[in-house]
Amino acid sequence: MPTSIAHAFGGLAAAEGSATARGWSRTRVLVFCAVVANLPDLDFLPGAVLGDAGRFHRHFSHSLLATLLVALAFALWERWRRHGSRGDAARVGWLAFLVYGSHLVLDTLVATPTDTSGVPLFAPFSPARYYTVLHLPAPLATLLELDIDKNDHFFHAVFSVRGAEVFLGHALLFAPLPIVAWLIRRAVEGKRAPRRRSQPGFAPTAAEAAAED
Repeated sequence: MPTSIAHAFGGLAAAEGSATARGWSRTRVLVFCAVVANLPDLDFLPGAVLGDAGRFHRHFSHSLLATLLVALAFALWERWRRHGSRGDAARVGWLAFLVYGSHLVLDTLVATPTDTSGVPLFAPFSPARYYTVLHLPAPLATLLELDIDKNDHFFHAVFSVRGAEVFLGHALLFAPLPIVAWLIRRAVEGKRAPRRRSQPGFAPTAAEAAAED
């Protein structure tokens, strides 16, 4: 199961790949991605309080419907807080959808599937769980096998030496995701630019003209 640091990098990759957060400060992007990408795992808390951290984990909060509801909530919050346009609200909502959804994508990746692997994408309408089995070399497969959501001693597992090793491993394993997403986006944008310039009546913006100079 990807850890919180892995999900933070996954959320940042979603933001970098879509360019939806363009114009935001770097700090705002990082905080937004770190928080929103880990929202689905708040379902740990009720179970942890009851002594069974995995009781409610990876159920409705890990569904497409939950993703849509969170995106809508962020869009409405942006519209109310800033009195912004519908376009601004839609942009924030779309970014929330991508970042929150990145959590679901990463949670579908498993090395050794079990009955509770994957995510119920169509909950509460269907309990079916969806996952993809990754056939990785032993060291990498081990990094995805910290099943703290199934551990009776949740906090002990998280703050153990083994937990620290997995968090560090995930930091190294998932850190390249935002860079790869950014490179892909730049490559796509680079291919679109020549087509735009070849269109009749095209006039570059001031920013584009400055970049060309």
